[in-house]
Amino acid sequence: MAGNPHESLLLYAFGAALLLAPLARGPDLRAIGFALITMAVAWCQMLFTANAGAAIHHTILLWPLPLLVIGVSFASASRRLGRAGVPVLAVVLVVVTGSGLAVMNQYYAEMVQYGGAQSWSDSI
Repeated sequence: MAGNPHESLLLYAFGAALLLAPLARGPDLRAIGFALITMAVAWCQMLFTANAGAAIHHTILLWPLPLLVIGVSFASASRRLGRAGVPVLAVVLVVVTGSGLAVMNQYYAEMVQYGGAQSWSDSI
């Protein structure tokens, strides 16, 4: 039903979170600022260091930061909507999570159909 998705809507959610970030106040705004500054510093360190940032552990270490920006920004914006904020936030959450589940299902289906990578052996 979803076609063959290979990308979720997370990048678009991050862009929307950046647009909604000015609606945050107090601790929410500081949390968003912390995450954005940390991501920028880490990116600069990887940019100016030879052969840095290519390993998967860099992605794993930094991955919670965009999600922090998305979660705090969306929650802060939903509080500005009053009573309609919770249903709107729930719909956005279902859509973004559903797109991620559709991508995971696509990769799972491809793994079942085509098998694992060729380099897999007992030594791994």
